Amino acid sequence: MAKRLKIAFGKLLELTHRLDFFDTMDEVQRVKVLQSLEGDLFVYEQGEIIINEGEQKNHLFIILAGEVTIEKGCDEFSTVCSVKGGDFFGEVSFIMGTGRIASVCAQRETIVLQLSQKKFTALDIEIQILIKDKVIRKLISRLDEMNQQVLKLQNGDVNFDLEYDLWE
Repeated sequence: MAKRLKIAFGKLLELTHRLDFFDTMDEVQRVKVLQSLEGDLFVYEQGEIIINEGEQKNHLFIILAGEVTIEKGCDEFSTVCSVKGGDFFGEVSFIMGTGRIASVCAQRETIVLQLSQKKFTALDIEIQILIKDKVIRKLISRLDEMNQQVLKLQNGDVNFDLEYDLWE
C-alpha cells in the first residue's frame, strides 16, 4: 500500500526544476502547486498497483521519480506503455471525470504527487491553464504515436518500436 512521504519543501521545489511537468511554470507557480499538494506525496513499491482499471477516482499523478507501466485488460494485462519521472498519468479520468481506462503498476520504487480535482480547481487560473496545456500536449503526442503505430501495422511493418517482443 502506498505510503505518504515527507520531503523537505526546499528539496521538493529543487526537484521540480528537473521535471518536464513543471517546465512552463515560474518559481512562484511551482511553490503554489507544491503548497497546495502538501501531504499528497506518495511512494509506491516495485510491483504495487497504483490505479486499477475501472476505478472511479480521478486524480492526476505526477511522477517525481521512478517508472510505471500502463496496462489494459481484464483477465490478462497487456502493457500499453511505460511512463517515467517528470511525466504523468491518470489524465483521461482527471479531465473527463470518468472511471480509469487502464491500470498502472510501479516498475520500481516510484514517488508521485497526487493532484485531485478539488485541489486543481483551488489553484490560480493561470496555473490551471498551464497544467491543462501540459496534459493536452501530452495527449496529442500520445495520440500521434498511436496513429504512427497503426499506420506501420497497416503497412505490414511489424518491427515498430515497442518495449517488449510481440512474439514471445
